[in-house]
Amino acid sequence: MSDAPVPPPPQPPPPRSLGDRVVAGIQYVYFLRFSILLLAIAPILALVDHFSGFNSLTRGFFVPAKAYDFIGEVFFLISAGALALVTSRLVVLNGEDRFGVEPPPLLTDLLGVCTDRSAGWILFAYQVPGICVLAYLLFVSQQENALYSAWSALAMSLIGCVLGFIFWASLNILYYWTANDGTGFPARTILLPRRFLGSASQTGSSVLEPPRFVSRTWARIAGLGAGYSSQRGLLYSGHQFAAIATVGFLLVYGALFPLTSPFTSGFGYPLGLTLFLIVATYLGIQALKLKPPSIPWAKYLIASELLLLAIGALLLLMSYFAPEHLGILKPAQSFPLLCSLLVMFSLIALLVCALAFFLDRFHIPVILASCALIFLAHSLTAALYSLPGMAHTRLRGASDHYFNVFAHKTTPKIATPEEIIAANQCAGLTQGTPCPIIFISATGGGIHAAAWTTEMLTELEAAFQKQAAATGNNYNFHDHVALFSTVSGGSAGLLPFLSEYYSPTPFDPKQWDTTKQRMVTASACSSLEGVAWGLEYRDFDTFMAPFTSGAFSPEWDRSAALEASMRRHLFEVGCDPLLKNQDANNRQPLFKTERTLAEFADGLYASSHPSAQSSAEHIPAFAMNTTAAETGGRFLLSNYHVPSSIALSSGVAPAQDFLTAYGARPNRGFFPDIRITTAARLSATFPYVSSAARSDQMKVDEDTLHFVDGGYYDNDGVATVVEFLLAGQSALGTVPKPEESTKAEPQQNATKPVTAEKKQKPMNLPVLLIEIRDGSDITTISPEEDANVPVDESESTSGKKPKAQFAWDTMSQLGAPLGAFWSAGHSAVTRRNRRELEVLMDLLESRHVAFEHIVLDYKKAKGDGTKAPQGASQPLSWSLTPSQVSDLDTAKNRVTPCIKIAVDWVQTALAQSGEKIIDGTPAVVPCAR
Repeated sequence: MSDAPVPPPPQPPPPRSLGDRVVAGIQYVYFLRFSILLLAIAPILALVDHFSGFNSLTRGFFVPAKAYDFIGEVFFLISAGALALVTSRLVVLNGEDRFGVEPPPLLTDLLGVCTDRSAGWILFAYQVPGICVLAYLLFVSQQENALYSAWSALAMSLIGCVLGFIFWASLNILYYWTANDGTGFPARTILLPRRFLGSASQTGSSVLEPPRFVSRTWARIAGLGAGYSSQRGLLYSGHQFAAIATVGFLLVYGALFPLTSPFTSGFGYPLGLTLFLIVATYLGIQALKLKPPSIPWAKYLIASELLLLAIGALLLLMSYFAPEHLGILKPAQSFPLLCSLLVMFSLIALLVCALAFFLDRFHIPVILASCALIFLAHSLTAALYSLPGMAHTRLRGASDHYFNVFAHKTTPKIATPEEIIAANQCAGLTQGTPCPIIFISATGGGIHAAAWTTEMLTELEAAFQKQAAATGNNYNFHDHVALFSTVSGGSAGLLPFLSEYYSPTPFDPKQWDTTKQRMVTASACSSLEGVAWGLEYRDFDTFMAPFTSGAFSPEWDRSAALEASMRRHLFEVGCDPLLKNQDANNRQPLFKTERTLAEFADGLYASSHPSAQSSAEHIPAFAMNTTAAETGGRFLLSNYHVPSSIALSSGVAPAQDFLTAYGARPNRGFFPDIRITTAARLSATFPYVSSAARSDQMKVDEDTLHFVDGGYYDNDGVATVVEFLLAGQSALGTVPKPEESTKAEPQQNATKPVTAEKKQKPMNLPVLLIEIRDGSDITTISPEEDANVPVDESESTSGKKPKAQFAWDTMSQLGAPLGAFWSAGHSAVTRRNRRELEVLMDLLESRHVAFEHIVLDYKKAKGDGTKAPQGASQPLSWSLTPSQVSDLDTAKNRVTPCIKIAVDWVQTALAQSGEKIIDGTPAVVPCAR
């Protein structure tokens, strides 16, 4: 027997001090920062929506349009909690090995124990934030008068829970079947405990052998160093589950790509469906061939899931060739916005959690490193597509944004304001009696402005139809509008009314009530889901990895998706956000064919030139206002042209228009044209919601402009009306000659009053300007007093006590520039426009032109029966809640007297004889203030 001393047993490490444990706790909070953020992001958004002033932007996130939307929202809330738990466990289980810091005992007890004992409670704890968000969804949906009961929402939520459990259980089962880290022990419990799945433990030697490429992938990840693999060089089982969860979530992400797409045409849509059909079918068949070591019934569950997805892809593929069935398979609101946000947050969290686990060992900031990598990728991609021979292929590879320009069949003749005004006629009037002419402006403001604009236009048409039937004067609204000038949401609201001019029976009084309702509901239908789809796929992927952008059509970005959603509501599948009429007829398209900008130019020229060899049906002029990002100037997507000669008299060049400016570019070979939905979405390029875009004809338009929201320059659309009237003022009437002016007779004596020589005034066109405002109109008091912050309280006329002005802190200073930009671009612009209108009114009055200005402003009543304050904010997103849609009817009733004023004013103008003229004193009619 050897006399060598026996080494003493290893001594346990001394207990750590309280300070060490606190420091370790702070370090692990840092290591877990992205997992915590993923867990908290949805509750934070809910808190912002409920307690901040941003709910006009965020409320649409939390009001599902249909009860079945709760299925997807609950599924992805569960998934966010599951991914947060998986990434948290990896840090706690492997953190000491990776970072050299032992986790605090509390974290070890909660997340570092890999048994079934407490896994169920930890899983539930990570679902509590999602449960809170679900409760908020139920609360807000009922508060906003959702068109479904709380019980139906709960039932759909239960289905979402079941689907979420099945999905994550399937991934867990695959993990338990295949995980082997070489220890000979059962795989660690990362998410679902085995008892939830009815499984007994199996040793590491009884697992399924994964495919060779999977084993090679595990080996590569294991080679990243400490924290990834054991001394045997095998990847820790926790990382294996994280990889399986990532692949499973990416499969869901890919499956949703065609299912939630707003695009239903083009080569990419059926190709994507076909590829997904093949992959899902192959994987489902392979699942049936498995011989699992435990839970044998699970292979049928996994195969059923994959084959059901394949059947869904097949149905959508069949609907591509039978579009009449598409509305059944793909609802108008395809995918809730909150789902898209949760998908993107989850994908970003998976990426940054993986980077953080690798980089935190080297004390490299993850966000800074991520930004540097993204910047490098974009720089390399830009350099690649700037190489010789790649100049015109960059459309398929760069991350710029485009709008579609195509060839018009002929070169259109484009009318001018003078020609348009001169063509204005009224049937049945006495010779020499002028025909009143109408101008419309509509402000921006997202989908709310769109719905309000359509509501007002259809109400004006109905009011004039009623007046014409009562008096027999045959004067209708749609035939006497000379110009529509719209901005942003107002442009989207003009779309259905403009399309009606080319319907088989345009503005039919017998069908107008039905047509009017369908127009308003089409404008009120959400387009935000389309924006989220474009952001979730093409824009997100090309931002993170720009070299992959060649795999995406440039027409799949969020702006093109917004346009596709607008087009779908009008020309593909009927939509009714209030479910007032869901019969088969209402699901049919509102219009059969979409017209283009050049087609409207052709129609306008024909109607303003009766001798032209074309139809003489009235087509109005319209301008959807945009702003050129490179110059900051106003740019018109219009069917008319303002001659540059106007600059000779005004000293200011008119705004350029698309048809003239782009049609004059050399070496094109065709006349450029765009759809009217394209014009509307360019005008409605709301900051960051949609993207600045330029022409996709790179060979000739490579150096052309990017267009952004028209509200950057003028959110009212009034500047274009003023320009139009100045350009066409000679057609409104002649300037009175000196001998036709009012003269004073010689004074006979001191007691005889001065009389005027009675001369017949020239009869000039009466002009009616109707301003549709998405929000309260401005007041006559100063901007400072209107905001309840008068400079001198003694001069206050509003009767309101000025609100206290506290000293600004650093955050106030940071927000001041943005706040000033916003105020200067909205209420301040309106005041500037009113001054320009005053100058224009004085000019028209000198021509004896009767001018009336009526404002149809939206002002929501408060619950206590009082009116909302001036400047009350309206929803700025592209999604309306049912309560906001219903509020439109209430606001419509408030402005009914204003519409009657407009109708009566025109009726008075029509009653004038050749020897009289309407009082030309300009005035803004104060409507129901």
